[in-house]
Amino acid sequence: MVLAKAIKKKFRKNEIDLIEISIWLVLLATAPLFFYKLGNTTLISWDEAWYAEIARNILKTGDFLKLSWIDKPYFDHPPTGFWAEAISFKFFGVNEFTARFPQALAGFLSVFLVYLIGKNLFHRVVGVSAAIILATSAWFVFRARSGNLDAMLVFFLLATVYCAVKAATNPRWLNLTAISAGFLVLTKSVIGVGFIPLVLIIFWRSAPFSIFQVLTSLAIFLIIVMPWYLTNYSAYGETFVKQHFFRVGLPGVGESSDFGTNLNLMLFYLHMGVRKWYYPGIFALLGNLAFLRQKRILLLIVWFIVFFSPFISSQKGHIWHLLPLHPVVGLVFGAFVFLAGSNLGSFFQTRVLPKLKPVFHLPNFIFSKELAKTLTSFLLLGFTVVIAAKQIQIFYPEFINRPDFKSDDAVLSAAASEYYGLPLYLDGDYDPTAIFYSGKKVINLKGVSGYDVAQLFEKEKKSFLFLTKEWRLEDAAIPNNSYKLIARRNDNMLILVER
Repeated sequence: MVLAKAIKKKFRKNEIDLIEISIWLVLLATAPLFFYKLGNTTLISWDEAWYAEIARNILKTGDFLKLSWIDKPYFDHPPTGFWAEAISFKFFGVNEFTARFPQALAGFLSVFLVYLIGKNLFHRVVGVSAAIILATSAWFVFRARSGNLDAMLVFFLLATVYCAVKAATNPRWLNLTAISAGFLVLTKSVIGVGFIPLVLIIFWRSAPFSIFQVLTSLAIFLIIVMPWYLTNYSAYGETFVKQHFFRVGLPGVGESSDFGTNLNLMLFYLHMGVRKWYYPGIFALLGNLAFLRQKRILLLIVWFIVFFSPFISSQKGHIWHLLPLHPVVGLVFGAFVFLAGSNLGSFFQTRVLPKLKPVFHLPNFIFSKELAKTLTSFLLLGFTVVIAAKQIQIFYPEFINRPDFKSDDAVLSAAASEYYGLPLYLDGDYDPTAIFYSGKKVINLKGVSGYDVAQLFEKEKKSFLFLTKEWRLEDAAIPNNSYKLIARRNDNMLILVER
């Protein structure tokens, strides 16, 4: 009898482990959404090639605190994303895949983090549902597959929330919370501090910390964050503050704009970002107000408000600004279905079914406390899988399984890299692409006062390369014998003008 109980206990333990392993395998299966054909297209000038060149400059200069772009200081955003990209370049080489890899990895790992958050706050079925929803939110996947900063912002936000949830019952996680929060702020400053109200809610009435532990974690946070801010403020002063915190960090805030217009635009952006998850998410967000007394629900509601409300007071919000809300959409939906379904099932089990049992001779297992949760779990997962499949079917050919594409400006700029010592003039708005692929000093005619194509040929006394269009040379009446054609792509030309 004892042996039988031991075997049964062991079987149950292994069964739980197998379920957990199965969940992780399902999440691992989302990897192609983030990495498949990641490097098969050239970097977009703004912002992929721009950020990639800034990251490459870190390797050239060895200065990881004072970032630069075409020999000018860059401090629009903090350095975490650029550090990650520079590390990727250092170990794996400089190319399109390595430029995008850190963000893709951050997006992929975010899927696991949102699962862990949902599991710890509610139930693992909520975590699985939220993870699948995040992995099939169109714009989250799209931005994670680009060399921007948004996926890394989401990753460190989720890591901070998860570590805080763990720290609320185990103080050993507090320092990890501080580390994650530090890199979160060093990814995007102003929006990054949105973690503060979330952490305060998590720790409210449940944080078993000593003063020493709090001060230690605060010191760790400041050690991570302050060097970059102090270095740039010391070097650039008020210019740094105005550009970093106000022009970039708070775009459009304080300017006159229509609240209703901004609200409708942000809701539209959220809809386009998560697509088929929008209406289930909004419905669940409102439905969760019924459970607002639960701290975990309050956390999700405040999370949504903190990262949504700033952009309804500004007319300069964009669709990618709402990426921190994509995990919330999955969590609120999973939480609402799980809580509402479990409560409804319990109501029927305790109030309705007992009255029907004598009449219909209902079996005892119907009154099991776990039955309601089990049925709700199957309902939640079934709905999630069906919608997720439809989502992937729509966006997979749109921006994952795309054919190889090399832009004209990237190919011609790469051809220019073979001509050492010659400046490259541009006749278009793709400076970052030209700089990244040519590795040259690039001069855009738009930035040269008084210069047009004809004046460039007339006034420039030294040999140069020129990336332009054929019709621009014809309009300026430039004879064919005054230049040498190096390469052509469609109507775009790279020419050499020798002096």
